[in-house]
Amino acid sequence: MSSEGDTRVVMLNPGTTLGQALKYVGLVMTGGEGKARIAGGEVRVNGAVESHRGRRLVNGDEVALGETSFRVSVWNREDTSRSPG
Repeated sequence: MSSEGDTRVVMLNPGTTLGQALKYVGLVMTGGEGKARIAGGEVRVNGAVESHRGRRLVNGDEVALGETSFRVSVWNREDTSRSPG
């Protein structure tokens, strides 16, 4: 995993799954590719291999695929100043 200093933070909507997040950040091109990489044990969440693509990500989760990782920040719908777009 990357060190704390170079892990990018990605804003996600509440309830975003691991499979959706991998696609959103561009680590996989399709849902099928994400499913295969997760099933193949290539994806880690908080340092542990994650085998459930439906896992809901929460604030502070760190997701890694290979040498690329990102930290999750869940967008609070009540705070419109931080809307992800």
